[in-house]
Amino acid sequence: MLTNRLTVTLALCACLATAGCARPTATATSATALTNVLATQSDPPTSPPSTTTASPDEQDTDAVGVNWDAPLPGGLMVAQGTDAAAAGQLTFKPLAPRFAEPIGIQVSDPSNTAPGDRAVAYLYRFPDGGTDFPYDGRVRVLEYHSQVTEAQLEEVAANPPGPPENFKVIQVAGHSALLVQANGIGRVQYVQDGVMIDVFGPAIPVAEVEELAANV
Repeated sequence: MLTNRLTVTLALCACLATAGCARPTATATSATALTNVLATQSDPPTSPPSTTTASPDEQDTDAVGVNWDAPLPGGLMVAQGTDAAAAGQLTFKPLAPRFAEPIGIQVSDPSNTAPGDRAVAYLYRFPDGGTDFPYDGRVRVLEYHSQVTEAQLEEVAANPPGPPENFKVIQVAGHSALLVQANGIGRVQYVQDGVMIDVFGPAIPVAEVEELAANV
């Protein structure tokens, strides 16, 4: 059971409020690409920009197109206690979430991923069946260099590509964050020190995804 009620600063793709949205391409963190993604109907995005090729594990996705065990296509699993920034040769300092120990950490393969496209994913599985996670306890926290500004996240909520009630700007630690809850998925994103923080999970109530995001 989570104990601290979190406030978040993360932006959820509008795909969750519509029929979905296109998976990001290698430049999908740019403002233009964000707009294109939010206006497109397809599968929800599962990763930041990547130049890697899909691994066999990438086929193990759920109904919303997310591989919860390996969200970074072609990425490398990192052993607990290993420096994720060093393992992935990241160009930013990742923020290890404070709410729990991850069951897995994945980084982009630096051998075939451009420096600006590299990311880290922290993977969690909380007990389901309770009030916090009534259906599914899977959560992933994705971090990567952002080319999207806080103002652009606010613009998504101001001009949503889906039902307005599914989009909301909230304040977290002095940041504006975009929260979206729809189609059985809760997601929140925010930009901190140039890093996009993306908390995403199936069937997560709004209050819980906010709490998780606030504890990154």
